[in-house]
Amino acid sequence: MKKSLVNFVKSKQPVALLLTTQQRCFRTNSFLLVSNLKDYVNKATSEFSTGVNQFRLRLPNGEVAVLDYKTKNNINKVQEFYHIEVPPSFKGRGVAEAFAKKCFDHAKTHGWKIQPTCPYIKDVFLKNHKGEYSDIVVNN
Repeated sequence: MKKSLVNFVKSKQPVALLLTTQQRCFRTNSFLLVSNLKDYVNKATSEFSTGVNQFRLRLPNGEVAVLDYKTKNNINKVQEFYHIEVPPSFKGRGVAEAFAKKCFDHAKTHGWKIQPTCPYIKDVFLKNHKGEYSDIVVNN
């Protein structure tokens, strides 16, 4: 650990969450230690749950990321992914990408087809994952 981080942990200041530029978060006292947020999202099977037309992921500090979807066609199992939201304290740290990947993997496992209308999913996520989900992505 870096010396400044060791001093921070030893000081036991009542700070709930410290995010560094290496996408690491540390929580002191009885809190959870997570070395990489993407790894946390990938391993968070018990925290990943589907609700009524919504995927929810509880993050290390208790905040929740959500992906909203709606059924476009019940017969063909087409779901429109129209909105993803990550709390501001986790933006720019790869959480949206890891969360979207988890949602797409869930859709693939359950035989869904995805119609992406969310700007992030359509313009960023799918461009970074070319071909990986082409078998389940449908357009209008």
